[in-house]
Amino acid sequence: MQDFDEDNIRLSKKERLILINQYRILEKLHPKEAHCYQKLMTILQEGYERQYHKLFDSLNDPISEDLHDEVMTILDMFGCLSDSYDALQDKSGLEEWKVRFGGFCGNTEASYLKYARYLVEQADTFSYVVKDKKYNSHAPSLWRYRPMVERWQGAGSPRRMTKETILKNLGDSKEG
Repeated sequence: MQDFDEDNIRLSKKERLILINQYRILEKLHPKEAHCYQKLMTILQEGYERQYHKLFDSLNDPISEDLHDEVMTILDMFGCLSDSYDALQDKSGLEEWKVRFGGFCGNTEASYLKYARYLVEQADTFSYVVKDKKYNSHAPSLWRYRPMVERWQGAGSPRRMTKETILKNLGDSKEG
């Protein structure tokens, strides 16, 4: 697959016609956005290649496999932490907020936040981890989550944890 070059977009007449027809349909379905679709149709009809980039303005760059894997691992870890915490009889010394997923920073970790939201709300996974649709921590969180993931994976990524294991994973134990 070729990299996308916004400055050098070429579309055949056939591709332009297909897109124009798509925008005509969208124009009818979403009359409030009709003016936007009309602008895009004009760009396509007239062949204004230097303006083709506007067709893609609403598209985000793909997320990396590393980001995908990291979000999945963080949510999985918090699922295990939460389940383990809920199963404990003695919760003394543990703070519940530390074992619950607290979200990602909407300003500095927006890609993480958006992907977590997608996984829960559209892919229908990890809904048991994200309570009350809390995705935005309003403060950077990766600095806290990454060492937790390291400790959790170092312990074999246990599905059920004892109180002591939870404390170690959180970094709250005397042993670290």
